[in-house]
Amino acid sequence: MKRNKFALWWKRNYDEVFLILACISSAYACFPWYQGNLLLLSGLMYGGSQLISCGVNFLMRDKTADLSVVQRIYLLNRVMKIESRNLEIKSPLKLIVAELPDEIMGEFDVWQKSIRVNATIVRSHTIRSEELVACICHETLHAAQIQTIEDYLSTRNKNKAYSAHQRRLLQRYTYECLTYVSGTDHFETYFNQLLEKHAHEYANYRWNEYYRKRLPGLIRDCRKKRRTQNGTDSYRGDSRPAC
Repeated sequence: MKRNKFALWWKRNYDEVFLILACISSAYACFPWYQGNLLLLSGLMYGGSQLISCGVNFLMRDKTADLSVVQRIYLLNRVMKIESRNLEIKSPLKLIVAELPDEIMGEFDVWQKSIRVNATIVRSHTIRSEELVACICHETLHAAQIQTIEDYLSTRNKNKAYSAHQRRLLQRYTYECLTYVSGTDHFETYFNQLLEKHAHEYANYRWNEYYRKRLPGLIRDCRKKRRTQNGTDSYRGDSRPAC
């Protein structure tokens, strides 16, 4: 899953942008005698919107900010197992913390049947853990897509086992797997691939589900994970299966 810097900025700040625009437009409509000095009014509205957005950001703060590195990995591993069950993935997946390019948050390794997450991001807290949760959901769906393609290719009587719509979809999936374009090569082409569109849509849906319902319980479980005696994490940043 490629990190789109504008997309991440928009995801974090869209509430503030809309608040500012809403305040300015409302003031412009409600106070016609102030239209001559819209710049001053905009400044006042901006200050007010910043106070409101501080409250919004407090409510939407990173719920996992106080977790250690080992606890964050444990959280991601739990999410991967939940998603694997939901998507009925037959082969057990491994979660691997690996050194990846800065622009890559995570990726699915088809040959090793593993999800690799960026060790630098996990260690440095440069991105909210909730977004790493969305990344795990994204990559787990890729695992389910590959499993579906393998089942399709191994089926002898495809016309009987699959509907016409399913066959078209799986043929498109198969073609895109063979001609796959990564986000580091060409982002627009990468994002327009049906494999990636479906994975992004699924990740957004599941992220909202986790944020509203599942995360508090998972975080409580993560906080029970013990640390080493000196209070530091036992994780050294090497590429190894998590937990």
